[in-house]
Amino acid sequence: MNIDSRLTARDKRIKDLDSIIKIQEQVIKTQKSNLDIEKKSYNQQITDLDKVLVRTYKGHGVLLNKMLYFQDMAEHFYKRFCLEITNNTMKGKKKNVEKKRKTKRKTRTK
Repeated sequence: MNIDSRLTARDKRIKDLDSIIKIQEQVIKTQKSNLDIEKKSYNQQITDLDKVLVRTYKGHGVLLNKMLYFQDMAEHFYKRFCLEITNNTMKGKKKNVEKKRKTKRKTRTK
């Protein structure tokens, strides 16, 4: 009977170890699948972030180009306006100076 009881105890231990091994394999598989899912989600987040950065960079570039275009246009019109004003005022001043010189007469004091 000692031999039979030892064999049955050994068989039970082997079955228990087999069940433990199967449970550990299942845990490892689930952990691996979870890690794969997390890796995929991290990769997706990284690609999404890259896309957002590219979009904001392109949007910023377009906005900057528009701002520079309007700034150039404003400078152009401002310079043109200033030149017209200075030309007109200078012409007016020259005429006034010439008129003043012509109209000035020296009067004799007694």
